[in-house]
Amino acid sequence: MTTASLKTEPGPGEVLLFRAEVPPLAASMITRLSAKLDRHEQDRAARFIFEQDRAVFVAAHALLRHALGSIFEEGAIRFRTNAYGKPELDLDFEHGIHFSLSHTRGMAVCAICRRHPIGVDVEAINRSVDIEMLAEQYFAAWE
Repeated sequence: MTTASLKTEPGPGEVLLFRAEVPPLAASMITRLSAKLDRHEQDRAARFIFEQDRAVFVAAHALLRHALGSIFEEGAIRFRTNAYGKPELDLDFEHGIHFSLSHTRGMAVCAICRRHPIGVDVEAINRSVDIEMLAEQYFAAWE
C-alpha cells in the first residue's frame, strides 16, 4: 500500500495548468494510458460509443493523474465524488488541493490550485462558423 505524501507543495493560489493535444491514438496507446486509470475511470471509458471520444477521455484522465503526480506520489492518488457529484482527491491527510479537468475532441486541459476551488473548460471550435455574422446578429455594436 502506498502512503500519500506531498512531493512538492504549490503556493496558495498558485495555478498549475496542464494541456495536451490528443490526436487520434493507436489502440495500443489507449491501452497503455488506460492502465494508469483506476477501475472506475476504466469502466467510464468503456461506455463511450466512439473510439475517438474514449481516447480523449482516457488521455485526459491520464493527464490529470500525471499532473497530480507532480504533487503527490502517483500510486497514492485516489478520487471520491463530493455531494455535488464533482470528483475530488481522497487522501489520508489534509492537502487543500483542488483540480478541474476538461476535454473535447483533440484536447485535454487540467488545472490545479491549492486552497481555492478552480474551474477550467475547453471546447472544440467549429472553424466553419461565420463569427462576424454571428456577432452582427447577436451582439450590440459596442460589444
